[in-house]
Amino acid sequence: VLRAVMHLLPLPVAQPFLDMIGSKASGVYSSVPGPTSKLQWGGYCVASLRFLVPQRAGFATGLSAVSYAGDLYIGVSADEAALANVEGVISAWHDALQELERSVNGLGSGL
Repeated sequence: VLRAVMHLLPLPVAQPFLDMIGSKASGVYSSVPGPTSKLQWGGYCVASLRFLVPQRAGFATGLSAVSYAGDLYIGVSADEAALANVEGVISAWHDALQELERSVNGLGSGL
């Protein structure tokens, strides 16, 4: 949507806005699912997968999610110096994931 709106504006008007947004946010999304079955590495079963997104200078947080063998793994990286309440962020993530799990489990019961 933002890209479409920016194409409607003259470049001298849009460019400063795009420069500001581009220096404040970035995102990468892929809908490619992870492996559906457990992998082997060096003769050992890989129990889980996690990765952290690359951080650009000035960014305080990063979020990643990957599916692996029927499970979803979420990674959060954060700069403690940039977050005033790290424990609060952790607690909020925990609560949100529990709520998501309850809602998904509720779908199977016909709710």
